[in-house]
Amino acid sequence: MIPIYPDDPDDPTYPDDPDPSQYVPVTKPLPNDFVAVIYCEAFSTDPTLRNKEAKFNKSNGTLTYDFPGASYVFVRNYDTGKQYCTDGWSNFANPVTLVNYDTMVAAGRSDFFDKMYVPEGTHTLYLSANGDDTYTLAYYDGGDVPDPGPDDPYYPTDPDDPYNPDDPYDPGDTYDVYFSTKDWSQVYAYVWTTGGGDKQAWPGIPMEFVENNPYGEKVFKFTIEPQYDNIIYNDGNGKQTVDLSLDGTPNMGYYINGQQNGKYTCGTYVYGVE
Repeated sequence: MIPIYPDDPDDPTYPDDPDPSQYVPVTKPLPNDFVAVIYCEAFSTDPTLRNKEAKFNKSNGTLTYDFPGASYVFVRNYDTGKQYCTDGWSNFANPVTLVNYDTMVAAGRSDFFDKMYVPEGTHTLYLSANGDDTYTLAYYDGGDVPDPGPDDPYYPTDPDDPYNPDDPYDPGDTYDVYFSTKDWSQVYAYVWTTGGGDKQAWPGIPMEFVENNPYGEKVFKFTIEPQYDNIIYNDGNGKQTVDLSLDGTPNMGYYINGQQNGKYTCGTYVYGVE
């Protein structure tokens, strides 16, 4: 999501207070279900209201909400429970980058849980994955969002971007995902299509062992067709992850980082990138 206004603060048209109508976000599908956690100053007058939660549209990463007053927003991955916030106060910026709060805690920065400011009014929030476990969050109320095209300055041109329109979806394409574990001797991938069937009955298809990584984990690989958008990793003997959504990003790696209702939650990394 890219601001339209000039980069040069000395430009006379550069705004002191960026106008959200000057942002034209490009919509993208989300890899998981996400909710916006909203604290509004108006809520503080009624303690029974507390924080509000609203769910993003997973297919395009949008959420339209009527903010009754000045509000502060962070997001939570509904599938894994991970929370994403700004790294320190963002000073009314729009858009902002959201980072995984767990990484901030690990870095000794647990006091830096901050949120994006959204003014009063009806706004559409746009959330998009950056591919490195960070997300871009913006709000926009400037009219219809155009469909990106080759002449649009926001048209993706990165050939490695899975949403790059110059590399259209081909049902014959495949890509690889990875799973790292210290404890499981075998890993199965159970995959299915939302609203459709699975590729193979539970526990799924055995994954291919690739290597032992420097962290003492066994790394397994699975090659998947892009029509399958959900996966569960399991050991074929009762241990399994939560349902995980796939967005077609190649070489995405998963590792266990917690538990939720008796199932394992996962963190992600890009396999082959140090």
